[in-house]
Order: sequence, then structure tokens, then C-alpha cells
Amino acid sequence: MSEPNPNKPEPWVFQNQKWIPSSQAHLALNDAGFIQGATITDMIRTFQGKPFLLEEHLGRFFLNCQRAGIPLPKGTTPQTLGDIAHEAIRRNLPLAGANHELAVVLLATPGPVGFYLGEPGGFGDGEPTLIIHTFPVPRGRYAGWFESGAKLRLVETQQVPGSSVPVGLKTRSRMHWWLADRQAKVIEPGSVALIQNREGQITETASANVLVLKGDTCKSPPIACILPGVTLCHIHQMVLRLGLKWEEGPVFPHEAVHADEVLLTGTLFGVAGASSFEGKELPWPGPVYKKLLKMWETEVGVNLSDWFLEYR
Repeated sequence: MSEPNPNKPEPWVFQNQKWIPSSQAHLALNDAGFIQGATITDMIRTFQGKPFLLEEHLGRFFLNCQRAGIPLPKGTTPQTLGDIAHEAIRRNLPLAGANHELAVVLLATPGPVGFYLGEPGGFGDGEPTLIIHTFPVPRGRYAGWFESGAKLRLVETQQVPGSSVPVGLKTRSRMHWWLADRQAKVIEPGSVALIQNREGQITETASANVLVLKGDTCKSPPIACILPGVTLCHIHQMVLRLGLKWEEGPVFPHEAVHADEVLLTGTLFGVAGASSFEGKELPWPGPVYKKLLKMWETEVGVNLSDWFLEYR
């Protein structure tokens, strides 16, 4: 195993009530987050060094922990987590380099399972694990979307039924996305996997919610069928401010094929547009996308297209 570079400062990670260098952060081999994928997560990003929509992300994180029955360390509140997030940014943003921004990741698991290492205790008997860490926003991952639009492909892998795992939980149990993304790469290199549920309805991608625009109506898959993105909710309000209608309902592939525009929303990139769906070209960049992008850039004070494309 390679040793940390002593000449390069390490990012700081908050794990179980203390700050440690990133090289020391880990999940134990018997942690339930590793054994069963029992991990609730959320992600915030900074604009101009400040966390955006922080309260909304923290609220979702707390709600999902409650829904999944994953406890947090005693005394943990949205306020204390917000304070830790701010401190992580203060410590780590200077290490990222000039003109970079940070993604702030929150992870919670039920903690170690004793019998997996021959010790006393079963599932849920250990102290919970809480980790908050950061990494630079990966501009290279999204630069192509701002340069030529995203290319969407349907895949064989389906959405995990809500009767098994509530689709609204933001978890690290993501084997279906691993499979979906591999399938998309085989179909069309550089494309983004878009999965459907068992009814054949379009749901989402691994990193983005999907919107279909036709005429003056922007349509989203039902919130009950997708991860209710914080950015999606924010874009909803922007769509209404543009004087457009907002509709929630089943979205089928033929609607995307014949859409005026297909939009993507997500924490790390804000809003983007799709330039093709199943190999068919879509209008890109569309007029609504350009208006929403301008509104987003005005709010955060950053020209996102230039910022992402600077990576190229």
C-alpha cells in the first residue's frame, strides 16, 4: 500500500466525533455499511466556497436515516452537522487548489457487527458510524454535458422495486447502478444509463433526475418512483418562475423520443440537457435549458459552462 505524500497536505475527514487525515479514514471490515450496504448518504456542493442548499440536504439526510432505522451518534442534529460541513470546507477547500469547489459527503451506518470478527454483538448493537468527507467537484465528469449535451441510453437493469427498498432513500446500496452504467457503456461509449421500473416508466440516472419538456409543460416522473432530488425541487420552482407548467406523472420512452427538450438535474452540475436519447438526436441546447442555466448561474454567481469547460 502506498504511503501518503508527506509533502502534500491531506484532506481532513470527520469520523466518529474527531478529525483525522483522509488516509486514516475507513470502514471496519465488520461495519454494517460494508457487510450489508446499510449506508445512508447525502452530498452537498459548494459555489464560491459556500455550501449550496445545505439545510435541504441535511433535512433529507436526517429523514432518510430515520426511515432506514440507522441511528446517528448522540447529540447529532442538523445544526451540528451543518457546523461540521462548514468546518470541512474551511479545512479542505484551500487544499483543492485555485478555482476548485468541493463536494461534501455525509455517510451514516449502523456501525460494527461484532460476530463478524468473532466478538459479541449483532446487527445494530454497535456504535453508529458517521463520516463527513470532501473531494473536489469532478469537472471532467460533466464537462462533456456542457460542451455537447448528455447522451442517454435505456438499459436492461431495472429500478429496484420500492416494495423492497424505498426508492426515495439515498443509499450506497447501488449494485443496480453499477450494472446499468456498464451496460450503457457497451451500447454507446460515453453515454449515461437511464433505467426504467417494472412498468416500463423512465425513472432516473445514477447521478441525475430527468425532466421531459413538451410545449409549455415540464414533466417529471412521480416523486414516489424516484429519488426526490434537492436540485430537482429547486429547478421545479425555477420552471414555475419561467411561466411553464409542472407535471408529475409516468414518463415513457416515446415521450422522451418526441420531447422538445430532455433535462437533467443534480447536485454537482445543477442543470444540463440531453442531446440524444436512444441514439436519436434531441434539440440541444434548448431554449428552456438555456434559460434555466442562466437562472442557476445568476443565483450561484458562477458561469457553470465556462467553469466546467475550463477543465477541457
